[in-house]
Amino acid sequence: NFTYNPGVNTLQKVDTGGGSLIQDFTYDATGNQLTAGSTRVYIWTAANRLLIYKNQAGSSDPTIFAQYDYDGGGNRVSKLVRTGTAQNPVYERTIYIDGIFEYCKLENGSTYEKNYVHVMDDQSRIAMVRVGQTFPDDIADVVTYNLEDQIGSSTVRLNTTGAVIDKEEFYPFGDSSLRTFTKKRYRYVGKEKDLESGLYYYGARYYSSWLCRFISVDPLAGKFAHLSPYNYASNNPVNHLDIDGMQNPAESASKQGNQGKSEIKQANIVPSAAGKALAKPDVAKIHAVQKGETLSEISDKYGIKTDQLRDANNLDPKNDGNLQIGQKLNIPTKTASKFDSTQFKVTAVDGKTGFYFNKTSYDYKAENKWGYFSGNATGSNVEGQAYGNASWTGAEAGASYSTASGQGEIVAGYNKNTSITLGANGSILSAQANVKAKAMTGDNGKYGATFGANAGAYAVEGQATAGASLFGYKVTVSTGGSVASAHVGADAAAYYDSHEGKIVLGLSGNLGFLVGVQGAAKIEIPLGFNY
Repeated sequence: NFTYNPGVNTLQKVDTGGGSLIQDFTYDATGNQLTAGSTRVYIWTAANRLLIYKNQAGSSDPTIFAQYDYDGGGNRVSKLVRTGTAQNPVYERTIYIDGIFEYCKLENGSTYEKNYVHVMDDQSRIAMVRVGQTFPDDIADVVTYNLEDQIGSSTVRLNTTGAVIDKEEFYPFGDSSLRTFTKKRYRYVGKEKDLESGLYYYGARYYSSWLCRFISVDPLAGKFAHLSPYNYASNNPVNHLDIDGMQNPAESASKQGNQGKSEIKQANIVPSAAGKALAKPDVAKIHAVQKGETLSEISDKYGIKTDQLRDANNLDPKNDGNLQIGQKLNIPTKTASKFDSTQFKVTAVDGKTGFYFNKTSYDYKAENKWGYFSGNATGSNVEGQAYGNASWTGAEAGASYSTASGQGEIVAGYNKNTSITLGANGSILSAQANVKAKAMTGDNGKYGATFGANAGAYAVEGQATAGASLFGYKVTVSTGGSVASAHVGADAAAYYDSHEGKIVLGLSGNLGFLVGVQGAAKIEIPLGFNY
């Protein structure tokens, strides 16, 4: 039986149900567990991080004394464990570096030193390699391979011949139900279990698997008033898993009001390693931060805006460069741009090569029914766009400019509701090379294929477009030219758009040396039905 203190979420005691006490607990004013039973003692920092764990009866000499150190971001960087007695102490220190390297030193009358290297993919531990001396309680195998279950728990270790070293199975909340080893650190959900305390280190907090709860309050507890601040994985460890000791993304923040009741909404949840469809469409996947990665680089990798990535993970813009290795980030799905990407062809200088690249994402700052104005600044590059429209005609016009390249663009027309459109754009000192082929198998309701290849460099290039529609049939033609250029390429597309109920056929090509030409045509044929 679990008994809780009245009016709070702290655990008072656990007993057998027949009145026999198994363990009782005390807490400080902020909800950190201070004691468990008569010998387990926890001491906390002012930042509510576990500083010391000791096993001590009364004022006697502790049989176990452990001290933990953290960096400025709250990540554990070392631990020192003293066992034995005051007269014959045994010291073991572990230093953690970047989540993939460990240095260990043991002093028990003799001195031993070793290193561990963690071999990781983007989410999981594949293997561990031991380099250096073998400690007295180490297994013989220097290299061990790790097999995981659907939530990332280590269930089997293999040696280099593929033979089984040991096995482990777990109850839903992480306590071991079967094991065939004496010592193993990385276990439930791939987290390290401290041998000295029996607690799992999750980053923000420490987890007691036999109690099915953390031993301190969730740093995000204020946003989730409808949940216990000690809960693990929203109390649903079969479908959810905890990443870093903070609230599972499966729960959205509470909305206070509604006569004092909390409104609970299902949001994004962390997908299991089995790949089950546990997440709603607004989160595409989970990304584990690699060494040296920045938020901007991760955004570019997935083709999303940096602001989208910040919002999906509640990140402070001031800390964009302070990501932790192994930190899990929710990657939101791409959102459609307000205008067609070809309309916004702004280029900026790549300082290493002097070439230019296209930038097609913008941060909108102001908007109403007549148009919008937006701006973006990155380093020394300042970009701005201004667009307006006349709603009774559907016509649009606008301009953009980038100080990094000294280039701009003027666009007129292009609107789905406009019968006739005209447009123009251009650039100077640009280069490109690409080969592309894509099969459309239902993404966004499209079925078909696109393919093509282009390469070239341009001193000056420009394009003009014109279009017309009649009885739903729409034809768009563009033509252009270039000067002081060398380029060649072609693109083609044919697909059925089930959402719009139409077939789209497109073809474009370009060829030039010194002076070049470009041309493209697109035909949209309505079918009269969609879904």
